[in-house]
Amino acid sequence: KRGKIYMRKEWRKRIRLPLAGILSLFFAFIMTSSAEAAQSVVYTSMTEGITTSSGDGTKENPYNKFEDAVKNVDDGGTIYILAGKSALLNDADSQNKPFVINKSVRILSDSDTQKATLNSRAAGIVLGADVTFENIEMNVTNKQYAQIFANGHSLTLKNVTRVPGTRLLHIVAGGLSLNESGLPDVGQSGRVTIQGKCEFGNIYAGSINDAFWGDSSIHIENITADSKLGNIYAGGADAAIVSGDWFGGEEPPAPQPNPQAYGVIGKLDVLLGGAPVMAVDGEGAQDGTEVVCKSEYARGYHSFLNVSKLTVQGELRPKQLTALAGKGLDLSVQSEGVLNLTDKGDLEINDFAGGGRLVLNTNAVMTVYGKVTGSTVFETEKYKGNNSYSGIVTENHVYIKTAPDSEGVFTFEPYPTQEKLQLKKQTDGGWKIVGQEESKPPVEPEALEAAPPAEL
Repeated sequence: KRGKIYMRKEWRKRIRLPLAGILSLFFAFIMTSSAEAAQSVVYTSMTEGITTSSGDGTKENPYNKFEDAVKNVDDGGTIYILAGKSALLNDADSQNKPFVINKSVRILSDSDTQKATLNSRAAGIVLGADVTFENIEMNVTNKQYAQIFANGHSLTLKNVTRVPGTRLLHIVAGGLSLNESGLPDVGQSGRVTIQGKCEFGNIYAGSINDAFWGDSSIHIENITADSKLGNIYAGGADAAIVSGDWFGGEEPPAPQPNPQAYGVIGKLDVLLGGAPVMAVDGEGAQDGTEVVCKSEYARGYHSFLNVSKLTVQGELRPKQLTALAGKGLDLSVQSEGVLNLTDKGDLEINDFAGGGRLVLNTNAVMTVYGKVTGSTVFETEKYKGNNSYSGIVTENHVYIKTAPDSEGVFTFEPYPTQEKLQLKKQTDGGWKIVGQEESKPPVEPEALEAAPPAEL
């Protein structure tokens, strides 16, 4: 019996120790998991000196330095800047090279209604992963590389503006080539998305001081009317040469476009949805630049140069519209779209995909060398209003030249004083304005002989 009691006591001791170990491991796991979860969301706000590393990333004790927030947040995490306050990116050890964000993170204000400020002394920002900035006001003081580089990754800018009087940031879908090393590898798909209220300079689909090997996309939509943007360039650019005190008040020059030296070895697609962009220059994209206009650009201020395809979903009256030298242009006017080419005169294109409305100058000719598809309403510019009928046309004028066997059709509703005129396709493929008599099909002699006598 004593032996049995002893064995029981020993058994209890032995089982108690593993249980204690298991419980210790369990609580350690819980604490570790909580610590790891906490790092998926960090807070930053400058509360001490510009070189002081302090804080633990909680809202009550935020990281003093923005660099520490980037260093300690998890890949795929979120960095909150306290609204009404500001974070500081000092990056004093960079030797005037860009600050690198090598994690996929969201950087945003901790308030849905109030922006937070990011003060940056860094010479630009280069991404090594997909990054989003949202509800942020940028205060950039350094003249050198006053750009954000998507670096072949995805850069989303939503409701991002600048403090008045500070550097105007330019956006680069590609990367930055420097003599020094230390920058992350360039990805193969540079994607820039801009939404909400924004203020930036030019947007470059390529790289600065280098070619970009891959496709680029620049999507700008759901933009407020008071947003400000520069031009879109399909190629890369030479870095701006800056001089003087980098704290000086004068604005540094923008990178100079150089599509011949720094091209995009791929394709560029551009989406404009209400974007205040005055010009898109497609030179530099080896596989072409395709532009989609979703909103109204009807005033004739916007230029689309060296593009390979233009798709109109809203209303567009371009100031300039050209294809890249030696290559053709495709046009697509979707069902609700209006493409007004009144200012263009004669135009030669490759393919035409219809569905909306096409407006030409009274004496213009549009020649389509490729395919024609869909049904498109043809008209000249109206005098006023949104009448269903065309403006005045020129009788016996061929407005659209297509192949004789082209499939697409063009319809026409004449101006009330020209109600006897019609738009008819001729045997050579030309769409010509003719009178009703000319538009009647010829009557074959055999048909006359076979016709029954008229009743008296």
